[in-house]
Amino acid sequence: MAIFSDWIERNFSPSPKTKEEVDQALKVLKDVRKLRQRPAHSVSVDEFDLDYIKEQRELMKRIFQAVRIIRLMLSSMPGAASFEEPDWYQNAKIWTL
Repeated sequence: MAIFSDWIERNFSPSPKTKEEVDQALKVLKDVRKLRQRPAHSVSVDEFDLDYIKEQRELMKRIFQAVRIIRLMLSSMPGAASFEEPDWYQNAKIWTL
């Protein structure tokens, strides 16, 4: 994440509002990494809780928005000019529970 953040700072000069959005997107990705670290390094008993479904849904919405912001930023690069994104992605028509 640090290398990606540095690369973004070197290659993009966003407006203050866009920079804030990009910073927030990177924070979401860092948060996901933190959330995954604890369970990945511990052994626990299987547990079922409906709150996990709500938390997962909210996390997925945040991740989708973060990836969307980063993708929009990357689409401004010269090599991406010929890429055509699908309508469902451009319009953010993603199904969530």
